[in-house]
Amino acid sequence: MSHRYRLRWLLIGGPLILAVVLALLWVRAGQYTEVAVRRGNMIEAVYGLGRVMADQKYEIRLALMASVEALYVREGEAVAAGTPLIKFRETPVFRAPFAGTITAVQYRSDEIVMPQGVVLQLQNLKDRYIEVPLEQQGALRVAEGQPVNIVVESVQGKKWTGVVSALFPHNDLFLAHIRVDDLPGNILPGMTADVVIAVQEHRNVMLVPVAAIQGGTMVVKRAGRRLKIPVTVGSVKENDAAILGGDLRDTDRILVER
Repeated sequence: MSHRYRLRWLLIGGPLILAVVLALLWVRAGQYTEVAVRRGNMIEAVYGLGRVMADQKYEIRLALMASVEALYVREGEAVAAGTPLIKFRETPVFRAPFAGTITAVQYRSDEIVMPQGVVLQLQNLKDRYIEVPLEQQGALRVAEGQPVNIVVESVQGKKWTGVVSALFPHNDLFLAHIRVDDLPGNILPGMTADVVIAVQEHRNVMLVPVAAIQGGTMVVKRAGRRLKIPVTVGSVKENDAAILGGDLRDTDRILVER
């Protein structure tokens, strides 16, 4: 290659290469949005679908076949403690052990009652709690005394607070009982509720967009340089993630892919 030819190549090709590089850099820069690091509180939570339960429930069952001699109550009736409920020809009168509402009557007078089946059910609809089944991973993080937020889907704009009152295994399940002091009377046993159990709160942590995290790393702009840094992600809420460790600084500009 002659000297004249090399000079011509540099004069023509050099600016062309520079233009291509600048264009690539411009396109690459246009793929990101810069976001500032924020500080805030983040609560780690365990979520579940619970069922409202009556704290007091009384069921009448028989061990042997018998016939109903007299039925004194009907379904939906509110009764006081000591109220006669039902009498079988072979037994004394069964009475209500507490004040409540008759929620089931399965037999009528003169009918034959089969053994072990529920004949009559009484529940105290005023004293209720919420029972939540949990997976093992969630149960390991839940403990008595933790605060709980409760939402009933059909009740718009209303949220109640409660506390975990018990945690125990039951038939290969892990159950949490949630005590709610101000649950209104129209929330009845058998209804479902969404519960959020706060298991840990991180205060004044760095918050970043979830979209900025890729495989435990983030791309940031620091002192005019673009860096790929490792981060330790904590809890995630909606579009934000809490950063608990790594190389992220408050002065960094987070680069989020568009």
